Amino acid sequence: MIRYITIITILFSGLLSFAQSSTPFKAFVKGHKLEWVKPFNGEMGNAKVKLSLGYDGYLCKGKMTYLKSNIVVDLDGTIKNDSIKLIEYSKEGKLLGIITGIINKNTISADWISKDGENLVHFLAKKPNGILDNNIDDSWVKFYKGVSSSKNNHLILTKKSNDDVLIKILNNKTQNTTILEGKSNDSDYEFIDISSNSKTIGKEKGKKFQIVAKDKNGELDYSNFELAETIPLRSKSFANHSTSYEFVFPVTQYKKLNQVIQNKIEPWLEKCRKKVQEISEKKLVDNHKNRGFSWFELTYLDENIFSGTFYFRSTWTNVIETKTINYSFAHKHEISKKEIFKKRAKYDSFIQKQLDKKLSQIKKDDKSFQQWLKHANFKHFTYGKKYLYVSTEMSGLYGKETIMISYEEISDLLKRKNWVKPL
Repeated sequence: MIRYITIITILFSGLLSFAQSSTPFKAFVKGHKLEWVKPFNGEMGNAKVKLSLGYDGYLCKGKMTYLKSNIVVDLDGTIKNDSIKLIEYSKEGKLLGIITGIINKNTISADWISKDGENLVHFLAKKPNGILDNNIDDSWVKFYKGVSSSKNNHLILTKKSNDDVLIKILNNKTQNTTILEGKSNDSDYEFIDISSNSKTIGKEKGKKFQIVAKDKNGELDYSNFELAETIPLRSKSFANHSTSYEFVFPVTQYKKLNQVIQNKIEPWLEKCRKKVQEISEKKLVDNHKNRGFSWFELTYLDENIFSGTFYFRSTWTNVIETKTINYSFAHKHEISKKEIFKKRAKYDSFIQKQLDKKLSQIKKDDKSFQQWLKHANFKHFTYGKKYLYVSTEMSGLYGKETIMISYEEISDLLKRKNWVKPL
């Protein structure tokens, strides 16, 4: 049974770092009312930072996140007229530096000086207004094809925020998928398999990527891959005192494909915009409970096809929405099932047979999962080199279930001039 593990972390990490620094503030002085809570984005020298500040008429407190390292520090100070002074402390309470300058409605222009007075840099932060369209620093998805002994495999390596990485290896011969999370240090990678407590080492050298893991007999097993393409990730995000959302999506060198991607996420973005307006009118201040986020999972990529899945989840609904994308570079548009299958092809019955096999492999004591899978709707299609991937909706409890079907198995269901033949 193949289980696909979602990569929520890729898309959620940036949002989480802001949410952690945006907890509801109480008045700092007894008898004083909290006047405002505001987020700010800015730069301190060469360092990019995010702040969340609260002000009660005299005292100003909050948190600041260094985006590259994800380090969060405390800020404690005062605002008098248009002058602001904030003292920066570590989580352990150690003095790190002092920010002094001018604050107006939406901007802080100041200087930061280290505790020993030796370092002085300019500090500029602005309150975000509407959508923030930013590149995510050094985040990407890399697609590798297997070579030599691993020629039947392909590998998807995803760089998340900071040094967090996720690797997905698909063995086209055995139909097994391995998904591991880990850490990177330049070109060196280390992945941990929690279920077996085993370690897998990855080494990147130019366009080559080597995986070293132990096989069932404890012997070292080497798999070699070659880079096919690197896709940068981009984000659209919004945050204020009452809500926040973030959408992370791939940006390719193909304008038409990028437009298709934007069309996929735009309805979800519009939902979030309307929710922001609704929540803001209610004047709610706890944005921990009002978040929306979207993430992307790549299935396959080569000169013929870009195939993957977008997911959207929000705290105001219990449903994870799913949209697939299967873009043909030759046709320069998305490919539908009608362009692949014969008019009266009974692929639904074929999928049901595959599902019955899968159900028979499930342990009898796992009745709840068995019932969910039995009634799940396998309606989402993505395409690979040799296989068609048919998936369920994403479940918050069970994740996503996927059936892999080789094109050979369903060759009699495909049109004579079908689109998958070049694959």
